[in-house]
Order: sequence, then structure tokens, then C-alpha cells
Amino acid sequence: MLLLTVAYSFIIDMPYITVHSRKFGNCMCLLDEDDYEQLSQYRWGLHGRKYIARMVGRKKVFLQREIIKPLPGYVVVTIDGNRMNNTKSNLCVKLLNRNPVIRR
Repeated sequence: MLLLTVAYSFIIDMPYITVHSRKFGNCMCLLDEDDYEQLSQYRWGLHGRKYIARMVGRKKVFLQREIIKPLPGYVVVTIDGNRMNNTKSNLCVKLLNRNPVIRR
């Protein structure tokens, strides 16, 4: 698990958590104020393709799924494509595509 430093941003007036990764350096993840209190108490790290997650036993719990809490079979995606912007206004829930497009 990667190290985490929690801070409150007075420059951009939004709470954020700073996640440190050896590969990508320090990353700033934006949150809503109501989610900050609950989520800042955990140790978060970067997993896979820059997704923020924490380990609970041997299971990964992703930050976006902690904020939205979608039903099984649904995925949480970012509207603007920035995975470090985890405000509720930037997250939406979509149905998992059962028939993926064949890539060539």
C-alpha cells in the first residue's frame, strides 16, 4: 500500500487528499466536504491505472465506489475523465457493459 498524506486545501477551497506514489509522485485527489471527514481517516494508495483504493483484508475498496455506493453490475465513471476529481458532481453511475467491443 502506498503512503498517504491528508491535507485541507485553502488555495482551491476544496478538501483533498494527497496520495504519494513512487511512479507518479504526489497526486492531489479532490473530494466534497461531506465525504472528506469519513474518507480522510483511511490510508489510500494508487492501484492499477491510477485508481485510488485502500485495502480491507485482501480486498481492494475503490474510492469512487465508497463515495457513490453503486449496485452490483454498475460502474462509477468520471464525467471529465480526471480520476483525481472525485467530487459527487463529477461522478456518475453506468451499467457495466456485458458485451464489450472487440478491439483490434
